[in-house]
Amino acid sequence: MVHMCRRSPGFTLLEILVSLVVVSMGITILVSLFSSSLGLSQSSRNECVAASLAEEQMRALLQDPGAYEWGLDSVAPGQFAKIEVRGKPADSYPIDPPSVLPAVSSASNRETNLYDKFSWRAFAKLPAADAPYVEVTVAIQWTESGRDRLFALTSGVPSASIKAAAMPARAEGST
Repeated sequence: MVHMCRRSPGFTLLEILVSLVVVSMGITILVSLFSSSLGLSQSSRNECVAASLAEEQMRALLQDPGAYEWGLDSVAPGQFAKIEVRGKPADSYPIDPPSVLPAVSSASNRETNLYDKFSWRAFAKLPAADAPYVEVTVAIQWTESGRDRLFALTSGVPSASIKAAAMPARAEGST
């Protein structure tokens, strides 16, 4: 009598283990891709915020140059001078959150916490003694994933507007 083994239509333990390994590897890859995309999204958002803040601060410097100490008198042409808020010298200045925040407190707190990470510094450089413009650089700083990050925006400002803004301050100081 010939004995024939019949195979049952179910899965063996080995087939189940192999399929579990394949599925778990796929899930691991998907989770790592998701976390990487979240990190890139956060980094991209921070860079966009920094670019916007740099533009806003550059606009503030250009609109009201008299509100700042330009420090160009204390450096030679071609050297950088630190721009400080008049009456508030500091290494860097915090960024204030927008004046209009979301009505929901959790969203408002999230927005405030975002802006708390950023600060700004600005520098001016007169390329030559008779240059018609001053190079102005606004640097936005923040920390992301334990690393310091920086976004810088540079523009040219007519030197006459800076000199005119500095003159009233000198006149006030000399009286």
